[in-house]
Amino acid sequence: MKDGPSVSAPGPLRRLSLAAACLAGVASLALVSLNPLVQKASATAGAPRPAVQAASTTASAREEVLINEDFSTRTTIPGGWTPKSGTWTVTGGALKQTSPNGTTMLTFGQHLDDFRIDATLSFDSAVNDSRWVGLGLDVNPAGTSPWSHAAVRRVSTASNGLEFANRLPSNSWSVVAASPAPRSVADGKPFDISIEVHGTNATWTFEGRQIQTTQSLQRTANGVLGLIMDQATASFRHITVTQLPSSPVIPLVEPGHTGLAIGHRGNPKAAPEDTLVSEVQSHRLGSAYMELDLHLTKDNVPVVMHDDTVDRTTNGTGRVDGLTLAQIKLLDAGVKFDPAYAGTKVPTFEETLQYAQRTGGSVMPELKAGWTKDQVRIVTALVQKYGLQSHTVWQSFDPVPLKYAYELDPSIARAGLVSGSLPADPVAYVGAFHGQALLPATALVTPALMRTMHAAGLAVVAWTADTPGDWAKLTAAGVDGIMSNSVGELIGWMSRYNQ
Repeated sequence: MKDGPSVSAPGPLRRLSLAAACLAGVASLALVSLNPLVQKASATAGAPRPAVQAASTTASAREEVLINEDFSTRTTIPGGWTPKSGTWTVTGGALKQTSPNGTTMLTFGQHLDDFRIDATLSFDSAVNDSRWVGLGLDVNPAGTSPWSHAAVRRVSTASNGLEFANRLPSNSWSVVAASPAPRSVADGKPFDISIEVHGTNATWTFEGRQIQTTQSLQRTANGVLGLIMDQATASFRHITVTQLPSSPVIPLVEPGHTGLAIGHRGNPKAAPEDTLVSEVQSHRLGSAYMELDLHLTKDNVPVVMHDDTVDRTTNGTGRVDGLTLAQIKLLDAGVKFDPAYAGTKVPTFEETLQYAQRTGGSVMPELKAGWTKDQVRIVTALVQKYGLQSHTVWQSFDPVPLKYAYELDPSIARAGLVSGSLPADPVAYVGAFHGQALLPATALVTPALMRTMHAAGLAVVAWTADTPGDWAKLTAAGVDGIMSNSVGELIGWMSRYNQ
């Protein structure tokens, strides 16, 4: 994004006039959106709830039950359900794992991006109170790391009784959300859990009550589902897996409810802006999108950089379009920010997309004003190459490149950046490029604007807000997202607000 002061070094930030988008769940009621890629959600007291996709006449936009196993009617493990470790059997009306030694796993199902898994189970035994039973949400088919899960500890009422966690390729753990359950499960009585997943976002419901959400679920390209137990045993009585419609790129929220959180140029208060390390930090903190800027090199390779010259953020000089990729790759994009980042390279757009594909992340690249259709075609082809159409939102201050983007691939969402003043008719402005969202500067956001855009089924993401005061004002107005240079602090603020 081009407007507003830049962040080039650690220390206090100058206040920016933009606001960014922060991710949390949204309430689930009847959709009033007229736009198929954005939806309306109603407010409910307490924590925000997961979004519900708009109704559609197409099969791909409807829920589809893929697995519905009632183990009271079975005596054997279903076909395609593969024990990887431990002793698994179907007996007494339940699928059981009876070996409490080590971590045990059974895999089943297929890779899904958008789904809900519902299970009725009982916690039978554990070596100690911290041991757990989990639903594998993205599991290596080989039954080894990496995987992500939703786990229940034997002492479910502890502060980490329910958790979302990622088992990393290094075999270390990353717990991305933890909360107490409303009741104990140590009594061996059956309980119901439901986990809804949309890409890296997941929502946990325990016996009909939403407990927690995460934006940081680890996803892979071929992970399947699973049952995982750590020095514990459990009995699963019923498991249902439902494929869900794709999550809207920017869900609509009601005034007073938090929307998406987006790191502006990554995590620029802690790492050099628009570098891959900055974007990775932002993504791992929970940013809904890796927001970034694009320029084309002399040899027409898109690189991630805000300015049209390399002077401010690297140790080199010259226009980006006057240097080849090989020349730009010789530059240091970190040393000016902090010597600790010396050696950091300018990333290509393709390198960023490779990371997004590998981790299930999403990107929000800016198409620069004045880009030709051929230039837009270059970056569109890369998004298509990595199959990230549903994980990308183009943004631009210039509606012309956004029109080109629509013509080249209408399945990739589009958002119009606005600074200075609002268009006379903001709905018509977004409609001209068949967009899904307006991205105004923070100062332009008003309750009236929110009512107008939401009535048309269009989302609003404000930029760039870096203070709790601005976050509170934008949330009260009903923005669907906030873009910030302090995305970690923003996400923490939203978590406290929702509690």
